[in-house]
Amino acid sequence: MKGVIFLLGLVVLGALVGVVVASAGAVRRPVVPAMFVLGDSTLDVGNNNHLPGEDVPRANQPFYGVDFPGRAIATGRFSNGYNIADFIGTWGSRRALWPIWY
Repeated sequence: MKGVIFLLGLVVLGALVGVVVASAGAVRRPVVPAMFVLGDSTLDVGNNNHLPGEDVPRANQPFYGVDFPGRAIATGRFSNGYNIADFIGTWGSRRALWPIWY
């Protein structure tokens, strides 16, 4: 009788461990819908092209981003590729959350 109870306990314990392991794999990371990055010029992506005024520096000049792969025109950014904010946004995923030009 003790052997049957012991085997039944092992079966129940195995089932509980299986449920815990299976439920641990089903945990999903929450999706972050937006990201605000505040900082200095290392985070500036050149999104000031639509600000009023003539003395505002603009990133839509001919040489900004022209050597970025797949682009032959200005990207509208002060960077020829990804900057720190883009790397933070893509951290943990395999694709960019948004295109790096707009």
